[in-house]
Amino acid sequence: MKLRFKDNPNRTMYIYCRVSTSGQEKGGSSLDVQKERGIQFCKSIGFEPCVITEQGSGMKPYLEVRPKFSDLMDGIQDGVVKNVWINDEKRLTRYDMDQQLIHVEMKKNGVSLYVGTSKTPKEWDWVTDLVDTIITKVNQNQIKTQVRKSNRSKRRLFSEGKYMKGDPPFGYKLEGKSLVPREDTRDWVEKIYRMYDDGKTTPQIQHELLINNIPPPRYEISNNMVFHLKLSSIF
Repeated sequence: MKLRFKDNPNRTMYIYCRVSTSGQEKGGSSLDVQKERGIQFCKSIGFEPCVITEQGSGMKPYLEVRPKFSDLMDGIQDGVVKNVWINDEKRLTRYDMDQQLIHVEMKKNGVSLYVGTSKTPKEWDWVTDLVDTIITKVNQNQIKTQVRKSNRSKRRLFSEGKYMKGDPPFGYKLEGKSLVPREDTRDWVEKIYRMYDDGKTTPQIQHELLINNIPPPRYEISNNMVFHLKLSSIF
């Protein structure tokens, strides 16, 4: 949905709240936390809040992954946005090329950018641009280092024979990230493959498991308490 702008830009504060992933919602930078802080800040300086919430990476160009922020930048360029609040600098962007572009557009169009609890808007001078660029590049490097470390850890665990795909498949259980056959379903794993080799269809195999009360590793109970097998976790 296209962002709608208020009629009084000089007294309206656009509160921009962003998280990169749904996992951040559990931390101190959740959308709700950012929204609450922004609204409290607006009340403290007498501005009308207009809240914008969005999930999207700050490491990529905003035009590619953040439609609401793209609309906000359009409003800045059109002169209908004059005040913006963010919880911290990383909510704006972590992409160095965007960071410079955003600051240039805000400076050119007379936008006051408020960060955190500071009631003094950001100063648009060459020192600020230099410091912000350095901070952005440091943040980029930290994220790349974390991603590389995570990928290296996953590769190591995979090379050790660990299971890296979440819930274990039918017939197995996890012990220290290793797949171990379950004795209570070992025979059924063999039967499933025999039925499949004999030309049985997926619904036929599903029916055979259901009538024998064999629960799948992942299931949901419908209104009539029937188990629906997800065979994608078997084959």
